[in-house]
Amino acid sequence: MKTDPQPASPPWLATLIAGCAFSYFLIFAQFGFLHRLEELESDGGQIELAMLAMGLAGIASSIRTARRFRLQGARERASIDFVGCGLAAAISIIASSIWIQVVVASAVGWFLGSLTVSIVPMLRSMVKAGRIGRCAALSVGGAYFVCNIPIVFNLSPEDHCLSGAVICCVGVVAALKIGRLDEMRLRREAAGDRTEKGLFQTKGVWLVALLFLGLIWLDSAAFYVIQKTDSLKSASWQSDSQLWGIASIHLLMAIAAGWALDRGWVFSILLGALLLLELGAYFLQIGVGYGTMATLLYITGVSLYSTALVAYGSLAPEEKGLWKISSRAGIVFALGGWFGSAMGIGMARDLQRIPTGFLAIALAVALSCLAIRPWITISVSREATG
Repeated sequence: MKTDPQPASPPWLATLIAGCAFSYFLIFAQFGFLHRLEELESDGGQIELAMLAMGLAGIASSIRTARRFRLQGARERASIDFVGCGLAAAISIIASSIWIQVVVASAVGWFLGSLTVSIVPMLRSMVKAGRIGRCAALSVGGAYFVCNIPIVFNLSPEDHCLSGAVICCVGVVAALKIGRLDEMRLRREAAGDRTEKGLFQTKGVWLVALLFLGLIWLDSAAFYVIQKTDSLKSASWQSDSQLWGIASIHLLMAIAAGWALDRGWVFSILLGALLLLELGAYFLQIGVGYGTMATLLYITGVSLYSTALVAYGSLAPEEKGLWKISSRAGIVFALGGWFGSAMGIGMARDLQRIPTGFLAIALAVALSCLAIRPWITISVSREATG
């Protein structure tokens, strides 16, 4: 009897790989690198140019990877992407020209865009259905927890960049340890698949992507406003006790989100997270007296949707009529992750606040999605019966 020379890849390895990618995004791509650019900027518009380069590269890479992804080459692809991300972080430390940093930004977008999309089908192949949400929760919650530990959060921009490079070294080692990937899990429905199939068809995928766009736009803008407003930061996001509290809440809320995702509550998680971010952003506009309340609402919403962002694409198999797992991940990360993040940071940098009109639009999007949801369910039922 023939035996497979490669052992199956353990679920904890998928958790570690996803956690490394998400930690890199948090500590470097969204935080340390941006502060490093601010140190070097001499004329207005240079940071925006770098963010634009990163966003466009991320969108292009996400779409390209979604179309070309093959599970057989996932191990090598993930290793190369981690190496590329790590080199970009290392170069950002020593580069003294803002224009070199624009090139670095493009590299970050390209390699990280490929990595994040590749991880989603890998989760499906390495983790049993019914546990994917919890795996994503440990990755996301663990990343948020580590990045908000006071000694990590308060590092200099250069040290944040160095931390990003070190995280990528761990990611490379983890990727190289990947064994056999179960391709059948991509196409085989399992008892643990509880998410409504309509959310993985064309209408449902675009609905989910639209929700992620609003969520990440709001998230990026709110985080930038908090970090750049001294009164808000000191009221909610500065002392060691505050940071430990934020780290703990992030972890707990991510775990709660993972539990809910494994029970098929994707849409509820996304809609609830958007409403929480709306309320958090509203309290930010009122003033510093509501800084603590705004932060609590904000971090709860962020933990919920971030866990869903990592898990969403892998929560259903690649059945007839459903989008490929890599395609689901590609559109969500391209439209929500890269475009939404760039627009949110850009809006906050230009206006130094979140416009009330934008909050109204985001609320309208949430209500529209709520109204459209039954229509998607009805469409799926008709296809199944007819």
